Amino acid sequence: KWASLSYAVVGVSENMSLVRLELHTGRAHQIRVQMAHAGFPLVGDVRYGRRTRQNLQIALWGYELQLIHPTLQEKMTFTAPPPERYPWNMFKEKA
Repeated sequence: KWASLSYAVVGVSENMSLVRLELHTGRAHQIRVQMAHAGFPLVGDVRYGRRTRQNLQIALWGYELQLIHPTLQEKMTFTAPPPERYPWNMFKEKA
């Protein structure tokens, strides 16, 4: 099935990059599959990425969610600060 997203690198630290992604479609595992296919698997993703010795959660975090309220028809925006743990703390100023 066709899937589309856009991304931009917003930070680089050691052998990792912090990217801002925008989904254009909503396929299951879309970010994980497309980033791995492009050669940039997510940290901690043992299904589509590299197996690591560390027991890490998948490094996927939603910074912003926008939607239209179903009855008021107003745009709503929700944001969340990045986690204060690895690998997010490698990009503290950039997230």
